[in-house]
Amino acid sequence: MDEPFLSIVTRCFKRPKMLFRCIESVSKQTDNDYEHVLCVDNIGIATIPGEWQKQGDHLFRHARRIHGKYIYMLDDDDFLIDNDFVKGLKEVCQDDPDVIFVKMSRPFYGVGQILPNERCWGIQPVQDLIGTPCFVVKRETWMNFIPNFRGDGADFQFIESIFRTNPKVYWWDRVVTQVGQAGQKRPEGSDGRNKGV
Repeated sequence: MDEPFLSIVTRCFKRPKMLFRCIESVSKQTDNDYEHVLCVDNIGIATIPGEWQKQGDHLFRHARRIHGKYIYMLDDDDFLIDNDFVKGLKEVCQDDPDVIFVKMSRPFYGVGQILPNERCWGIQPVQDLIGTPCFVVKRETWMNFIPNFRGDGADFQFIESIFRTNPKVYWWDRVVTQVGQAGQKRPEGSDGRNKGV
């Protein structure tokens, strides 16, 4: 298999309508140099206290299926709002950065809230102001640091551990994703915000 430029990795947990919306958003990319890898979680690893530590292990088990030069995590409740994401990312990556920071929209926290915001943009990751839709990571770096994807706030633990190594970083001021429900990892129908699309 030829190495795709980007692997979009989607963790799935009992939310078929949201997953459909996620897949549909990825399929609208104007540049098809990507693969979309689904990592099914039937028990809710990110939802059960005590199971949170297994998140990195779960992702690592799927690593053999991930072939892209860069990796972007887009959970099943999130969706791309930038159809030129892959195309633009290729231009950004001509200088071969290890990490590319992008922005996400979280409308359920207030009209049009964008993260990371000015408190940390261009400076460093800050817990609760960053999530997996805010960074693209080179595959080698992702593989080396995925064991740090553990516990509550795993997305921050992961990117913060990479950031401490002083990687080559590009801050790409572009909103590419809308987040569906703030990472609560509930199945569809478990609360009012998650019903339907």
